[in-house]
Amino acid sequence: MSYSPTPDRTIKLVPRSSPLVIKLSDPQTLKSKPGVATPLAFSLNNFIGPKWSQPRDAWGQWSYIDLGCGESHRPISCTYDGEFICWNGVHGEYVFDISMWKIEEGNHLVLVKGINGKKNNTKNEGDCKGRRFQINDDGTISPKCNSSLCLGASLPSPSAVEFTMSGWSGYNSRFNGLYEVSDKMNDDFAVYTHMPTEGVGAGADWCRLWYHKGCWRIGHMHWTDHDKERCCAYTASGPVPAHSLRNQVWFDFNGEGSNRDHGIPKNNFVEKPHSRSIVVTPAIVDAEISVPATPSAPPLQGRVQSQVKACVPCGKQYPLGAKFCAKCGKPLSEDFEWIMVDDPDTVKLAVARMI
Repeated sequence: MSYSPTPDRTIKLVPRSSPLVIKLSDPQTLKSKPGVATPLAFSLNNFIGPKWSQPRDAWGQWSYIDLGCGESHRPISCTYDGEFICWNGVHGEYVFDISMWKIEEGNHLVLVKGINGKKNNTKNEGDCKGRRFQINDDGTISPKCNSSLCLGASLPSPSAVEFTMSGWSGYNSRFNGLYEVSDKMNDDFAVYTHMPTEGVGAGADWCRLWYHKGCWRIGHMHWTDHDKERCCAYTASGPVPAHSLRNQVWFDFNGEGSNRDHGIPKNNFVEKPHSRSIVVTPAIVDAEISVPATPSAPPLQGRVQSQVKACVPCGKQYPLGAKFCAKCGKPLSEDFEWIMVDDPDTVKLAVARMI
C-alpha cells in the first residue's frame, strides 16, 4: 500500500491539441476492467500520482493531495468505473478532482475525499462535474463535461544522451554526425550542439538541435534564445527525448544557401525524401554490464553476458534495476534471463537505456 510521491510536476487541464497532453500507456485495462487497479503510466516511464506523502485539509470538509507526474519506484494504482478515477491507498479512497471545479485550461487537479460532515459526499457532491472523467481511446483523460480539454503536464526532463545522426543527404547532409548535450535547456529538454563537417557552415560552432512546441528543430544557435520556431529542418515528434527519435518524418526548408535556408514551419517546408531512413544512434553511457561469477551463469565462451528483466505481456527487456514497463506500466517479472552476444556494444545498448 506504500507509494512514492511524484516530482513537482503539476497535472493540469490542457487543450487536446497541446504537446503537453498525457496519453496513458494502457487505457483499455482501466476502461474494460473496472475493479482492476492499474498504474497510470504514460510516456518515458512516467506515472500520474500524488505530489505529497501526506494529505492536507480544506475547511475541515475535504482531504486532498495535489496530483503530479514523474518517475516513481512505487507508483499508485487506480480504478475507473466509467465516471470516477479512484485511488484506494494508505489514506483511504480518493478520487481525481478538478480544483474548485473550474473547468478551464491551466487549472490543476487534486486527489480528494470527503471528511467529517462531507465523508459521504466524495462521489455525490452536487453534479460532481469536476470529478467525472472519460478515458478516450487515444489514452487521454477528459472531463465528461468538456471533452475539448484533457489532463496534461510538462514532462520531467529526461536524461540527456549524446547521439549520432545519419541518413541526411543533399544540402543538409551537414546534419549528419555527433550531437552533444549542452548546458542549456528548452521546453524541459536539453539543447544539443552539432559541428557540421561539410556544406554551408562546416567547421563552425553554429548548429543546434532543440525542442519547442512539439517539434525537434535544427538550426542556428541564436534561434534557441530569440526565435525558437525558426529552423532549417524539423520533425513533429511530440515530447520525446532526442536520442529516442525513431522512424520520424523530417521536413527541410525549401531553400539553399547562407541565410536562405531557414524559416518558420510550416511555411516553405517540404517533407524530406526518405526521411524515415534518418537514423539516431544513442551513445553508450551508464551501461549496466555485469559478469557475475555464479554457478548458474552460462559459460562465457568469448562472449559478453548480461542479466535483464522482462515485461511478460510486452516482451520488452530492461536493466535489473527497472521496476515497471515503460510501455504498459505493469510490474516487471522478478525473474531474469541472460543475453549473450559477440558484440559488447549490442549488450550495452540493450541494457544501458530504456529506449
